[in-house]
Amino acid sequence: LKVSNRLEPTTAALLKLGCSTAYLLLESSNALQPGDLVAINAASGWIARMVVQFARLRGCGSICVIRDRDDFETTRQSLLAYGAHVVLTESQLAQEGVAAARTGGRRVMLALDAVFGASGQRLASLLSPGGTYINYGSLGGADGQIILTQELLFWKQITFRNFRLSQALARYTEEAQIQLLNWFGELFEQGKLVAP
Repeated sequence: LKVSNRLEPTTAALLKLGCSTAYLLLESSNALQPGDLVAINAASGWIARMVVQFARLRGCGSICVIRDRDDFETTRQSLLAYGAHVVLTESQLAQEGVAAARTGGRRVMLALDAVFGASGQRLASLLSPGGTYINYGSLGGADGQIILTQELLFWKQITFRNFRLSQALARYTEEAQIQLLNWFGELFEQGKLVAP
């Protein structure tokens, strides 16, 4: 793929893995409407930071969950600068009612989980009725579990899905994939996206 020489090389190298993953994760939810929130963990990473920006372009906010860390405030400010609505640590998310109090009454229609286990369980619990939970990684380890409660399955009717970039891209022709990557490059050049 030829890319503009105005793109920084690291950004150009991550158009497929970073941008495509972030964009297609958001596109895989039909229920996401402008004004809704997306919840995402492992939010200090490249993909999550791109999700925040693509969500903002769609008129959606994001709840970013990061691990407990010494540089929380610096990371929080950085994510807010990308367009995050709320930034919480895993410990804060575990406290009952903390995340719900910060949504401002907005619907949380998409949860993007790169950790699984307890972190993914807490993300799923944030979802509004009819929301979608998508797992795209297991940073917490392969032996993690998510308990499918009556509330999640029957009361909220949450949809649980997995995401694989290769499968998501396979739905696009080669020409459409090239157009998508070129569009990402244009968004960077226009300043609508900023590389983390």
